[in-house]
Amino acid sequence: MMSIHKIDTKLNVGVGRISSTPEPYNVSLLSTSSASTRALSSAARSPIDAEAQFTPEDRENYQIPQKKKKISDYFPSDFNVTKELIISRMAAKVGLPFKFFRTSGDMKSLFAAKGNNYKLPSSPNTIKQIVMNYGTTLKMKVKEDLLKLKNEGYWFSVSLDEWTFGMNRRFLNVNVHTIINSQSTQWNILARIFGSMSSESCVQLLKEKLSEFNLSLDNDIVGITTDGASVMKKVGRLIEPLQQLCYAHGVQLGITDVIYKKNVESNEEEEIEELELNHN
Repeated sequence: MMSIHKIDTKLNVGVGRISSTPEPYNVSLLSTSSASTRALSSAARSPIDAEAQFTPEDRENYQIPQKKKKISDYFPSDFNVTKELIISRMAAKVGLPFKFFRTSGDMKSLFAAKGNNYKLPSSPNTIKQIVMNYGTTLKMKVKEDLLKLKNEGYWFSVSLDEWTFGMNRRFLNVNVHTIINSQSTQWNILARIFGSMSSESCVQLLKEKLSEFNLSLDNDIVGITTDGASVMKKVGRLIEPLQQLCYAHGVQLGITDVIYKKNVESNEEEEIEELELNHN
């Protein structure tokens, strides 16, 4: 019986699976009792017995069929999308006030529909505390990432720019850059500006902000990128890292000068010529 099984069991090595349609058995060889026939048929269909007949070369070339994917496998899971993440993202990106989460019935219904763990607090102060705590968690994660890369010997560069937010709040946008596995990676560590900012105060603020994330402006930063403002140009002269003026900002200023300033000057000249002609 074993010899019959060995002859009739087919292995398709190229495809990597056992043929599900073995060759027909020789009728003369199967002229046995019905019990023996059933045992033979069962042995021929058994993947364990078929695998036992593999040669070492067959075992090496045999490919296990990949597990079939479900359609849900192609969509990102929201397992890590917590209530804290959603509230913080909506407050930071959309600019929703904290009291909106308490007063909006639709907002409460949307959160409650996701489950008991997503029910909104009734106090705006509690919602504010959620956002602040989540921000602290993210800050600690950035610290850990930067410290790990620093200990592994990575160097960093910085791009910064001053900008004004609503309600006349001013910030120094500090982006820390590095290259990981040939991919550019960056972290934003926004710094708040209080009062006027000279070149010296900008350098001091930059050093303090970087030190919060275990980075030294003189030892860990190899270069900075800024716009061409006089304050930023002086910052480049006061620090150790090399300074590169932003090409995009320079191109934008050049386009503005060529397109808009020239048009304004030409319009003024045309008006003067028209006035002279009318006067004559």
